[in-house]
Amino acid sequence: MNNDERIARIERRISLILVISVVQTVAVVALCVCLLVNKFLASTLPTVLVLVVIALLAYFFRKQIPGWFGSLSRYLFSKMLDSQKTGSKDHPIH
Repeated sequence: MNNDERIARIERRISLILVISVVQTVAVVALCVCLLVNKFLASTLPTVLVLVVIALLAYFFRKQIPGWFGSLSRYLFSKMLDSQKTGSKDHPIH
């Protein structure tokens, strides 16, 4: 197997992981929104309206949402790596 095939396989796996994580994130956000809506709005009509508004916002910002996730994940990973680097200097292994 040459390098191009290996890189293509790795890219497909990364894409699959990214799709799974986005679907999972959307599902968790939808569940949280539903829980909050049910807590504050007891009626069915406002719940449906809030979900329709969320769906419309997701549709209109569908091109920007992956960029937001990418920016957020890069920020979080950079902060985690920075904290690990500073933590490793404070506590050397003997």
